[in-house]
Amino acid sequence: MRIFILATIPLICAFLGWLLSVKFAEAQTFWENFAYKHEKIKAEISFSQNSLSEILSDGEKNDKKDCFSVIAIDYFKNGKITYKLKFLSEEERRFIEKYLQNLGTTDKDSQINLLKSMEAEIKKYSTLSDDKCKKYRPLYIKLGFLAGLVIFILVI
Repeated sequence: MRIFILATIPLICAFLGWLLSVKFAEAQTFWENFAYKHEKIKAEISFSQNSLSEILSDGEKNDKKDCFSVIAIDYFKNGKITYKLKFLSEEERRFIEKYLQNLGTTDKDSQINLLKSMEAEIKKYSTLSDDKCKKYRPLYIKLGFLAGLVIFILVI
């Protein structure tokens, strides 16, 4: 019975590693959604006369992965980002705040040019978060499992 209980230690440690790695998956999902919303905003500004709040909340209110729209709508209501985006770095948070500050402040042509100029940074952050997720998420899980094995061996 003792061995069975001790054998669960590596599994528990692997689960803890998985919990620590969730932030990488959240960041990856956020940046994918952000890139999608950026393209949608750019297209809507180019071809329609909808307001920003209509563009951001258009038909996706129940999508739990749509973190960017929630943050953007909250920013426009409060004048600042009130959500704690723990899965993003400080540089990424500043970029998002700069993006939201510039959104909707100029005329149509200037806004489209501004959005086009920000595409490279969005792609950079999206690629970086994707690379981090692919690199660190399995690493955290494997290191958790290995730490559990070490504990198991030391206790036996």
